[in-house]
Amino acid sequence: MAFERVRRKVKFVFGEAKKFYKHVTHVHHRKQRCFGGGDGPANTSEVPCRKHVAWHILFDKKTPEEIVKEINEIWIDPQYKFVLESREHAQLSLRLEDIKKEA
Repeated sequence: MAFERVRRKVKFVFGEAKKFYKHVTHVHHRKQRCFGGGDGPANTSEVPCRKHVAWHILFDKKTPEEIVKEINEIWIDPQYKFVLESREHAQLSLRLEDIKKEA
């Protein structure tokens, strides 16, 4: 059942409808609602319909960690590593760098 639904979406988005929906956008939740993400502007992005559907076909309800693991194992050149870093951790690292410079 789920496969058939995905197949219909792929056929629709990448088939005949492509030329008509090239500029149609969807609201993408950056942190999925099922993981506690909200509907506010900080958590949503307007993305092209085709890219939004492709994202969900590829990554469905995976966590960021699962997505990065899949990208590294399947999609990118093995000489590279795609890295996930929380914004909170990045800000803390920047503050630590500032403290080291002042010392």
